[in-house]
Amino acid sequence: MLHPMRGAAIGSGQASPTWTGGTQDWLNSGSCMTKTKPPDIAIVRTKLAPPRIGSAPVNRNELLQRLNSNRNCKLNLVLGPAGCGKTMLLAQWRRQLSEQGAKVAWYNLGMDDDVTQVGAYIVESLRSAELDIHADALQFFNRSGGKSRSSFLASLVDDLIDCNEEVYLIIDDFHYSTAFNIFQLMDAFLDALPDNVHLVIGSRSRPPLNLLKLRTQDQLAELDFKDLRFDVYETGRFVAAQGLSSLDPAHIRRLYELSDGWAAGLQLLLFALRKESQVDHFFERHTSKASVSQEGALVSYLESTVADYISAEELDFLASISVCRRFNRVLCEELSGNSNAGELLKKFEDEQLFLLPIDTPDIDPWYRFHRLFESFLHSRLEQRDKADIRTLYQKAARWFAEQRLDIEALRYASEAGDNELMAELIERSARRLTREGYFRQLIKWCDQIPKETLRERLGISLNLAWAQISCGHLDAFQENLESILLHPNHRAASVHYEVQLLCAYGRAAVDDTAGIIQIVEPMLQAAQSTDAFLLSLISNLASTGYVYSGRFAEAREAVRVFYRKLPSGQTQHKHLLADWMIGNSYLAEGRIRDALAHQMPFKDKIVLRGKVGPDTLGNVIGPLCEALFQFNLLDDARELIETYAEIIGAAELPDGILSGYRVRAHLELLAGDSQAAFQTMQHLEEIGIRRRLDRLVAWSLYDQFALSVHFQHLTSREEILYRLSQLAEQYADCQYCSWAEIPMISALATAENALHHDVDYLECMHLIGVAEEHCQRLGRHGTLIGLGFMRCIASLGAGRQKPALGEASKLLKEAAELGALRVLADIGLIAHPLAKLLVSRAHSDSEHELLEIALGSSTAANDNASIPPTNAEALTEPLTAREQDVLELLGKGLSAKGIGRGLNISPTTAKWHLKNVYGKLGASSREDALAKARQHRIIS
Repeated sequence: MLHPMRGAAIGSGQASPTWTGGTQDWLNSGSCMTKTKPPDIAIVRTKLAPPRIGSAPVNRNELLQRLNSNRNCKLNLVLGPAGCGKTMLLAQWRRQLSEQGAKVAWYNLGMDDDVTQVGAYIVESLRSAELDIHADALQFFNRSGGKSRSSFLASLVDDLIDCNEEVYLIIDDFHYSTAFNIFQLMDAFLDALPDNVHLVIGSRSRPPLNLLKLRTQDQLAELDFKDLRFDVYETGRFVAAQGLSSLDPAHIRRLYELSDGWAAGLQLLLFALRKESQVDHFFERHTSKASVSQEGALVSYLESTVADYISAEELDFLASISVCRRFNRVLCEELSGNSNAGELLKKFEDEQLFLLPIDTPDIDPWYRFHRLFESFLHSRLEQRDKADIRTLYQKAARWFAEQRLDIEALRYASEAGDNELMAELIERSARRLTREGYFRQLIKWCDQIPKETLRERLGISLNLAWAQISCGHLDAFQENLESILLHPNHRAASVHYEVQLLCAYGRAAVDDTAGIIQIVEPMLQAAQSTDAFLLSLISNLASTGYVYSGRFAEAREAVRVFYRKLPSGQTQHKHLLADWMIGNSYLAEGRIRDALAHQMPFKDKIVLRGKVGPDTLGNVIGPLCEALFQFNLLDDARELIETYAEIIGAAELPDGILSGYRVRAHLELLAGDSQAAFQTMQHLEEIGIRRRLDRLVAWSLYDQFALSVHFQHLTSREEILYRLSQLAEQYADCQYCSWAEIPMISALATAENALHHDVDYLECMHLIGVAEEHCQRLGRHGTLIGLGFMRCIASLGAGRQKPALGEASKLLKEAAELGALRVLADIGLIAHPLAKLLVSRAHSDSEHELLEIALGSSTAANDNASIPPTNAEALTEPLTAREQDVLELLGKGLSAKGIGRGLNISPTTAKWHLKNVYGKLGASSREDALAKARQHRIIS
């Protein structure tokens, strides 16, 4: 089943496009096929701007030359304590690089930035540098809480590769990053960087990244505090720039000794010196004073200097405005009540009293304090009455809210403890956040205010519900939904459908397809004359429910109802996705050819061209891979599984996860890696347990059982059968719904166990019959064919060859016509005798192909166990080192595209190497090549 797409909010009165598949896609507006711009709601623009440097007081030419000499490194680190000139040096280099034609992005990392915000700011900083970066992968990265790191970085790197210029991303204040997943993101980013992209980090401390690897690759360059300190000459330059050019060399030397070349210390000394009427008096007083080259000493000196040279009124002004991380003249007037705020800011800027102008195009310039001075002012602010401080935060919150800068408004409302104001701001921003997939941000904000306040605001609750269900917070979603249903306005026409859809998606999230039908079937009947958008949502849900009740024709009709209502101007991909849904019903029924006839155009024209968002992909890729696998298009299935692995793992809906994981495990088994297949099924089981999706648990146990039949060392067959029987008992009364699959799965495993372990013929036939009854009720025709072949195998084993072959011939014809080309192969080695006898009875090419597949894919790892070891030297021509690398990756289940990415070669080159490997091994297929490679002990 699919979720709704980007569109106008229900009840908004705006025209709404049709769905493309994800909750995020529905809530967002605009085309999912464009490189859309993330909303400013989650971005503080000044974090993307460096300080304004003007004409730098000290041009660090030597340091700039060192940076330029290492500009091709993947990572340049600039390390040093606060106030040592890191930021100004980086700002100077940024300007120099820009003048040389490079694209330079800037990001000031903040102390409250989590991994998803870091991802958002990286993307937006690159966009600010006029680079064209996709948004879809970022939105999915946000929704997954940063778990879809690989797909996010793959999309980002693909866009960066398209840039012809050198690209530099400068991240300042990196020491504020403390989360391990941020370091993981940055390490992975560094590993994937194209040759034309370089990362530059400014930090007070050495970041816990994989610096050793970069150093051994000669891809790391560093500057530290000893490099950043001013020498005596630079101290003199800095002094002259402060208007104190009359100082003699001895004075310059003393200032250098007092500051030890530390820019912050020198700046404070010069501030005090400018206030002196007699220069000699200043140096006499400082003859015995300790150096201010340490942060503690500097803070102490700052206390005494400020008290001596800044008036009480000025200090009060500075402390008041320090509640904000950034400020301009108008905001300062609001906070301080001082109409001369602009003049004071100009004065402090001229005196360079730790006030940093931010390089933005705004008419009223923005400023921030140097971190050291900001800490000092905060300590002064804390001496005030708490009510006065709260008032300042409230003023800041309301001012930012008036400017529509909601993320900062919310921050200061939270500091003020003003729950009502926070609720107002969240309600205003909630739909925008959900449209752009910032679900976790919305949940985080809502967690800061009392539930009672939230319950009063239906708009917040509705959007929070979409966020909760999208992030898998099902308990919180259910609690929120119950409160929504108690709200007096929940039946209002403007929100009624949205509430109903939330209820239906809540049922979908827990795999309750009977509950879905109960909710949406009346809606489908009543929605015949509504707009296409609402109809698409309802028909989508209804189709899913009908599929799992075995009502396949009704499932397709539900989609066609929507299809017929589509306006003539709708884009082609909406029609193709409707076709995909019809194909999905054929897939569940076992009609593989019909399924692919409807789904392949969607794959070729939409998926492979990047014309659909990641939320949609998460739900459609798995079933699409299942159809490809059943039709034996293994390379196509493998490539999709590999490309979209993370997206499948983070899919919103059960079927997307289930199909994707099962196909991955089957492909790993065919590649000879039974251990990897077993681990994949265990992972699926863990997901099922975590999300309380027992059908996923049941299918994972079924596939673990199938592995245990051939590889007894992996797990206990008896234990799995017991666990399946226990699950089946819980759902024994379920019929015509997805949960009814669970007793069917248990019956399938029990029948297969009987077939493989010489159970009495009549008992075996009885157990197969029990499984067939389950499949018939659910309309699973493809599975019934497999059970039919199992019946023939049992008959053959009991000496009933003639009736077995007669029935098997009919099943062979039927399976070939349906396109279920792997139905006999997937039974395993026990199907070989039957397949060999059927060869002479096959008529069509498809029948021959089905039998060839069954005879050729005998679970490679099991075959390999019986192959006597030989020496790799028996090859007519040894494999080259590169060919061995290619073969190793082939053994891990990678496609040619994946092998190319892993070895940093093109897919065409990878295919050329594969052709050579096949030729040297005398292999005709992937499975044959891997089997022979293991025979020759080339791979393990």
